[in-house]
Amino acid sequence: MFRVTTVGIFLVVAVFLCGCSTGRMNAARPVAIEPGRPVVDGSTVSRRGAMRPQQDPRGNISVDQAIALALAANPGLAAASLAVQAAEANLLQQGLLPNPELEAEIEEFGGTGEFKSFDVAEYTVIVGQEIPLGGARGKRSRIAALGRDLVAWEHERIRREVIADARIAFIDVLATQKDLALVAQLVALAEELRATVQKRVTAGAAANVEQLKAAVELSAIRNQRKRADRTLETAREKLAITWGSSSARFARATGNLEQISPPPKRQQVVGGLSANPDLACLPAAIDQRNAELELERARRFASLQVAGGWKWVSETEDQSFIASVALPLPIFDRNQGGIRRAAFELERTRQEAKAKRVATVTAFARAYRDLVSSHREALSLKRELLPIARESFDATTRAFRDGRLPYIDVLDAQRTLFEAHREYGLALVRYHKAVVDVERMAGHLSGTPIQKSD
Repeated sequence: MFRVTTVGIFLVVAVFLCGCSTGRMNAARPVAIEPGRPVVDGSTVSRRGAMRPQQDPRGNISVDQAIALALAANPGLAAASLAVQAAEANLLQQGLLPNPELEAEIEEFGGTGEFKSFDVAEYTVIVGQEIPLGGARGKRSRIAALGRDLVAWEHERIRREVIADARIAFIDVLATQKDLALVAQLVALAEELRATVQKRVTAGAAANVEQLKAAVELSAIRNQRKRADRTLETAREKLAITWGSSSARFARATGNLEQISPPPKRQQVVGGLSANPDLACLPAAIDQRNAELELERARRFASLQVAGGWKWVSETEDQSFIASVALPLPIFDRNQGGIRRAAFELERTRQEAKAKRVATVTAFARAYRDLVSSHREALSLKRELLPIARESFDATTRAFRDGRLPYIDVLDAQRTLFEAHREYGLALVRYHKAVVDVERMAGHLSGTPIQKSD
């Protein structure tokens, strides 16, 4: 009889151990992300979370290609993807019941006298189960589900930031390419003017000092071109960093900064703020705090412990069943501190949500104002300042060649023309970056800038 009972005990233990092992294996499997909320693009990250290798572009690159590369290879976005999968795993874990406990006990053996052998030993096998009260398991699952949604919204926020960073870096490359082209034109212009001054000096129509001024101006512009080359290389490297590359191997960024569109009405854009991750996550954050408060209230009641088993006495070969119920009495500890802490955390989250709404709406209003003002500024510079500066330079150059104006006036007109083009370029950059800011917060605007090639 002892042999049969011992074998039975070991069989029961083996079954329980196998069940625990299977549960661990199932918990380790990747969990699919449900639709209807911000999700992770499964093509970005492998099952082990490693980023797939990306090939650096070699030819010309568009803004859409830059964004696609950044989304596919950005390590921060990959980490956010893994955080969502971890939150899914936590949701699975929180929905599981506590494991039952198996207890096997042998008494009255190994002593002296009649207790020296197993002749009077008593064998007991008990299985116990913890039963959470107050719906604690369901409340933990709800907290985990809301936490998963918060992590998913964080992933969406990071995704928008990656897109915005790639677009801004692309705009900087276009702007530096444009600056470099402008400086190249100035170099050609300065070389032409120096040749004109040299002819006038040779003919005795100008003093030698004007030739020296022309040479100094040409040298300064050539140095400016070298600085523009370095600035462009830096901008190219910053763009390549957005897709995880240490160097820029593409040939040229293609786009037209002068392609600008009138901003839509504010009322047409502000509705997109409802999908802004910084705002869309706030209801889930408050709901999670509410769920935590409900869980703390449920913890006033301790879990119920139930157990049942079987007992066999060797001496009499009698057997009997055992049953027990245990419930701690909530006399001293009714989780008062936990409930108060959760209540304060709920109110703190509500206040933080109010502050976040104000900050986001204020930032959107500022970005929209920048968009409108930069659009007006760019149009004004293009329609008014640039034509006047060009006309002034052309008239001054003709007068200089005719001998009616000194070379210093040509230098002033040339610098004015250059500064006008520079201001126009800066206004275009401000416009496009304002578009990026508005779209990051409120979604896509009608008409996508900088997609047409130069």
